[in-house]
Amino acid sequence: RCVQETDNDIKNNDPLLRRITSGLTQEDFLEFNKLYDRLDIIFQKVIAYKQYILVDAEQTYLQVAMDTMAEQFQFKYNKEYPYLRNTLQNYLKYSDFRIRYEVDKCQLFNYPLSMKFVRGAYMVEERTIAKEKGLPDPIHDTYEDTAKSMNSHIKYFIDKMTPRDGLVIGTHNKETAEVILEAVSKKPEIAPKITVAQLMGLADNLTAELRSKGYKIYKFVPFGKTSILIPYYCRRAQEQRQTLKSVKGQMKLIRREMFRLSLIHISEPTRLLSISYAVFCLKKKK
Repeated sequence: RCVQETDNDIKNNDPLLRRITSGLTQEDFLEFNKLYDRLDIIFQKVIAYKQYILVDAEQTYLQVAMDTMAEQFQFKYNKEYPYLRNTLQNYLKYSDFRIRYEVDKCQLFNYPLSMKFVRGAYMVEERTIAKEKGLPDPIHDTYEDTAKSMNSHIKYFIDKMTPRDGLVIGTHNKETAEVILEAVSKKPEIAPKITVAQLMGLADNLTAELRSKGYKIYKFVPFGKTSILIPYYCRRAQEQRQTLKSVKGQMKLIRREMFRLSLIHISEPTRLLSISYAVFCLKKKK
């Protein structure tokens, strides 16, 4: 399908398409078709169960292709409900353009807004590659710049949201949690459409605070080989170094919570039923 359409366009002397596909072979197009069909099966299954799926973000040298693929499926499936939610890494300098592009695109085609916000996880690798290749650094210069980017984009996106839209925010940062609460206070009708995602064991004090205000929380539990998990957690530490500095404050809250729970009768259920625990496995790339 893709092969035939592309061949016809190239034969019709489409200069842009000739440039884009100049290094691709017939086998590359066939592999693309296989990838598309496999992803389509996954998305159809998710939609059949009335769930949504998150498309994660990667390094910038992969991200454009991933955004393009996600966009195709959003046009196909997101007409009435935000089933597919692509990820924006807010530590990227072009993230300001990207979020406005996403909002304008959805408004133009009258599709629900749907995104996932994270700070970003490949700062060291991105800067190393940029330096080696003599390219501009794609990452914001300071942690404060990234925080400003993240928080301003949350405010902007929430301001544009309606009850049919969907937003997932990955954060362990108290300041960002306060930004979410303040932005939603002006539009309380969209609170059920916002989900906060966190790693199990990080920022559990924020988990409790957000949950007490009615927000949905996803707590992720990664598992896999130590050789893969350690670099993964190191990236999380680089990304969330401000959070790690607040361990003392978190311990104080944990002790207070333990004391509170010790006063509750053992038969009283204490599990927060609206907090979901997702487990995912990290596999080494071949």
